[in-house]
Amino acid sequence: MTSLATGAAKKLIERHAKQYEPQDPFYEFYTNKNGKKKRRKRPPPPGLTKKEAQLLRKVARRAHYLDKGFSICGLRFGWTAIIGLIPGVGDATDAALNWFLVVKPARDGGELPSWLVRKMVFNNAVSAGVGLVPIAGDIMLAVWKANSRNVNLLEEYFRVLGEEHIAAGMQGLTPAPPPLPGQEPQAHTESSREAPISAARESSEDDEDAPQLKAHPAQPAVQKLVKDHSATNVTA
Repeated sequence: MTSLATGAAKKLIERHAKQYEPQDPFYEFYTNKNGKKKRRKRPPPPGLTKKEAQLLRKVARRAHYLDKGFSICGLRFGWTAIIGLIPGVGDATDAALNWFLVVKPARDGGELPSWLVRKMVFNNAVSAGVGLVPIAGDIMLAVWKANSRNVNLLEEYFRVLGEEHIAAGMQGLTPAPPPLPGQEPQAHTESSREAPISAARESSEDDEDAPQLKAHPAQPAVQKLVKDHSATNVTA
């Protein structure tokens, strides 16, 4: 049994998904030294296989356009909010898009545990329910952003899974970002240490002024979870 099967892992994933909800599931934003706001693609958690990293990137891109692809007066919204305005069929279409473009690919490609799939389905159900309320429901739909919530759950699940891969000594994994000042470098396989950091933060909008990637704030807690669980199994 891996640490992913424990109740502690479930609580940690759900808490981090809420605590570290990103501004955008696909992009992260920064200000360069010239004061210009830029964006780059969010790097995957360390320790993922190529298939897992590609799956996360695919569903994150879809969630971006469904939830946050447009911005008016500071309010970010996507195709989900626009389609939801269509009387009668809008809300049903939104629910179908949420399922077929985000949840189903994540469930099938990521071999997700049942509790995580249920959480994603719940987020979609809330989205579909509030969408039935005229006008106010459409505003809540733009705020709730079920697809972004689901991608964040998937990312935090993959964060724990990545540490499991690292502990198992798997090869060809996504690299770890540089450690924060005062932190020890994250343990990784030889192949992942050799992988260039630029591959993890590849973006058509990156420039030389982009700040270096730093370890995600959830990573230490995830590492401790996997380490403690491994130690428990050894002494059991």
